Parts: sequence; C-alpha cells; structure tokens
Amino acid sequence: MKTTLVIPATNGNFNYLRCILSHYQDGSVKPDQVIISLSNAHLVSNIEDLEQRFRGVFEDFKILKHNQTMVQGPNRDAASMAADNEIIIYNDADDIPHPQRIEVIKHCFETLDILHLNHSYKTTEQTFDPIDLKEIKHLTPEQVFNHHFPKYNGEEYEGRRPQSQQCGFLSCYGAWMPWGGGEASTMAGAPAFHRDVFKTLRWRQQEELAWDYDFCLDVVFNLKKSTIIDSKLMWYNLLPVHIRRENANPTELGVLYKN
Repeated sequence: MKTTLVIPATNGNFNYLRCILSHYQDGSVKPDQVIISLSNAHLVSNIEDLEQRFRGVFEDFKILKHNQTMVQGPNRDAASMAADNEIIIYNDADDIPHPQRIEVIKHCFETLDILHLNHSYKTTEQTFDPIDLKEIKHLTPEQVFNHHFPKYNGEEYEGRRPQSQQCGFLSCYGAWMPWGGGEASTMAGAPAFHRDVFKTLRWRQQEELAWDYDFCLDVVFNLKKSTIIDSKLMWYNLLPVHIRRENANPTELGVLYKN
C-alpha cells in the first residue's frame, strides 16, 4: 500500500514545513506522496525555495496554492481530493512526527481490517522511543465505536451520530485502553484514512466543534472501521499561538529543529 502525506498549512505556519518535511525525509519509511494545501499562498514569498528543497526527495511532491483563506476543513478536503494513494496521512503544519510514523501507520493498515487510525502523542520530552511493530497494541473497531458512542441506539439517533458536544471533547478522543494506563489522549488532528473513506464522506465545510475532531467522529460512527493504537507518533506543539500559527519560527523547536 502506498501513502500520501497531507499537510494543511497557512501563510502563518509555512516556515515550519521545511523542518517537518526534513523529519519525514529522514524517517525509516518516507511517504510516497506529499501534498501541502497552502491557505493564503499569495502572502508567502518563499514557496519556490521549499519546492526546490524537496523536489526529488519524495516520489511525488506538490503544493496546492490557494490565493484565499482556506479554513481547516476545506483545506484538508482539497488535499484529500488530490491524493493518489490508498493511505492518506495527515500532519498539522506545526507538529513534528516520530521517525517511524509512516512505517507504523502503513503496517497497521496492511495488517488490520481498518479504514481509519488515530494514535497518541507527546507534548513535553522532545525525543522518540523506537517502536517494535510486533508490540503495537490497538483497539478493535468495535471497541472504538462503543467507547465513543456508549449510548448508541439506532432508533434513538435515527442513523445520525450525536453532536460532537454530546460525546465529550476531552474524554471522547481518549480511550480506556485494554493495555492499562487509564485514558490515553489521541490526536484528532493527525489521523490516517484509507481513501475509500472519501467514497462516502468528506471533510466538513462548516465546523461543529473542531474540524478534525468532527470528521474523525463522522468516520467512527458511519464506517465502524476505526482503530486507536498506543504508539506516540507525534510531538504535539504547544508553543504560544503567535509562534506556531502566526509567525512560525522553527528554531524555537529546540532539538527537533531540522533544516
């Protein structure tokens, strides 16, 4: 199975992209295709530098240049529709991936009967532990569904999933893991989907609670082939908003900085 990495970006966090893509370049398995969907591209002056840096590094590399503001759902959707490969993997434009992220996600899609995967993350320590593919623990699609919709009743909801607010924003995308340790938060902003998801579902054009969270719930509820794995595959960037979203300075990433 081949992979497409999707990064929705804006003019404010564009400068992080070189660092993020350098991590993927050095990873154990590189994505086969990279698609950046860039909001307000007309406000970015160094797009060609990024294109020159990574042209040839990945099998296919493209930047969708939107000369307008693209909010998160439509920005993700535009890149999703341009993806050519079976597995579509998302990375927000301010978070740093584990060097085995593509390898782990690809392995799970090739060995589990799933259409959707979420994983865990870290926020403090800026190092990643090696992952043994044979040791990865996962929730079954039934466990994921029952966790998110424990009161589900076909007649009560008439086939429509409850509103995101009813699911509980903080607890819903954590799961009581069978391997212990209580609730383990997972990243709604960095999911992976099989392209078949988009035969019936699309990223929302309007936000219900949070763009990424809403869509993950749509997939869990409607397709019932989602898993959550215990691997911490992302460093979640909690630097101040003005640094990571408005005027991104990758040198602020410390040991995770790559050029």
